[in-house]
Amino acid sequence: MTIIHLQAENVSWHINNKVIINDVSFAALKGETVGIVGPNGAGKTSLLKCLYQENQLTSGKVYLSEMPLNLFDRKEIAKKIAVVGQQHEAAFNLTVFDIVQMGLIPHKAFFESNTSTDKKLIDKALSEVDLLTHKYQVFNTLSGGEQQRCLIARAIVQRPEILIMDEPTNHLDIFYQHQILSIVKKLGLTLIMTIHDLNLAAQYCDHLLLLSEGEVRAFDETNKVLNEEIIKDIFHIDCLVDKNPLSNTIRVTYAGANND
Repeated sequence: MTIIHLQAENVSWHINNKVIINDVSFAALKGETVGIVGPNGAGKTSLLKCLYQENQLTSGKVYLSEMPLNLFDRKEIAKKIAVVGQQHEAAFNLTVFDIVQMGLIPHKAFFESNTSTDKKLIDKALSEVDLLTHKYQVFNTLSGGEQQRCLIARAIVQRPEILIMDEPTNHLDIFYQHQILSIVKKLGLTLIMTIHDLNLAAQYCDHLLLLSEGEVRAFDETNKVLNEEIIKDIFHIDCLVDKNPLSNTIRVTYAGANND
């Protein structure tokens, strides 16, 4: 049975009379991965923030399991949706363990301490992102890629139904790009993420939402969105899209910038 898990309906967001997101509609089905792609300045991060109410909508609605998201309070949303952003917040002298245990906050009463089960959950999440040996290292001393993996561990501990990620492979080498995306796919969550690398998008995303200048230019199955004509039109670069129906793989090869 097809279940719509998160849906944007005619979502617009303006700031200082400037249109950033304009009339965007799409739906993420339960358990699938939706990639949001587009050139720099297309509005990808702004759209993500609209989906979890950091940006207050100018018009339109976001639905969580067919209920308007604005009917949920912040704690209820945090139990359902975890967010991993691009910008790593200042953590002062907090350790990796301190950061990851923050994922438990939506499930705890004030001043409720961690149980042995909680600590096992934290250790398991750290193991999944290969950071268990850094458990008591200060967060700010980690590399950019390690910080990203730490925040993903925090999201795992949060136990959400939906994971929203803004460029989760930033600062990561090829090994960790695939490791992180494989980890989050195996969680079985509904995943919505912005991503620059079209080949990673082709490998890990079920559907792609293509944005340009804050508007939807395409939303469909990944193999239908990734074609030479659309990529050249939006990104102004010639490419070859190789689709192998036997292995169900897609590979984008860039030929060079379009200087027309």
